[in-house]
Amino acid sequence: MKKNNINPNAKFLTPRLVSRRDFLKKQGQAALFAAAAAKAGLIFPSGAGAEDIPDIAVSRGGPDKAVRDAVEALGGMGAFVNPGDRVVIKPNMSFAHPPERATNTHPLLVKALAEMCIQAGASRVLVLDNPLQNADQCMEMSGISAACASIDNTSVRTFNASRFFEKVSLDQALNMKEADVMRDVLE
Repeated sequence: MKKNNINPNAKFLTPRLVSRRDFLKKQGQAALFAAAAAKAGLIFPSGAGAEDIPDIAVSRGGPDKAVRDAVEALGGMGAFVNPGDRVVIKPNMSFAHPPERATNTHPLLVKALAEMCIQAGASRVLVLDNPLQNADQCMEMSGISAACASIDNTSVRTFNASRFFEKVSLDQALNMKEADVMRDVLE
């Protein structure tokens, strides 16, 4: 029998647990490095101008302040939403947990995004998700529905029944040739 090449005297590293905060900091640092490298022309082929490269914004503060500052740094919501647009915001509201558990997108972040879309002239904002747990409980416990209730032309919905989805062909996909997409998104 052939022996494996593992050295029995080798020391193996034990996995180090990383806090969520440290993980997010590292992701932010990587994103900033990638943006700087792209602006310097180190990542994209020559001929790609700065206008072809997406910007990245990092901001601090509570969920609503941070998202407002980040969107403003990217040129404001008007850079993304035109008057009359129908906008879909897809947060994570899949779990019947309160915001303190941090399992769903924070309701104040979603509210701020919806308000900015309406202020930019969106005709309608749909906040949609396909929850993993009981839809009614997810809507209530996540706080997203209540946070967005006072925003004109904005509705928060969850769908998990197949009648709300349409099978869409993914012609250029390598493996997954079709997917079920919410009809509201397709409209």
